[in-house]
Amino acid sequence: MSAIAAEPLQSQWRALRDRLEAALAALPAAALDAPQTHPRRGQVQGRDILIIVARHAAEHLGEAELTRDLMRAALMR
Repeated sequence: MSAIAAEPLQSQWRALRDRLEAALAALPAAALDAPQTHPRRGQVQGRDILIIVARHAAEHLGEAELTRDLMRAALMR
């Protein structure tokens, strides 16, 4: 199994995180309370959409960490 460099992924994450922070900082406070149309959930407050997205991203983070741990365990055999 060949090694995979982490730096390109970390660099992409830093750039994405900066863009995300800038977008959230520019979001008007009123947008958090305003109803938005979610493709599957219908009308949802902006704040709730952010919570849904954060929870979804956390699930993917957990999957990535599990995959990493399984790969490490496989390499230690």
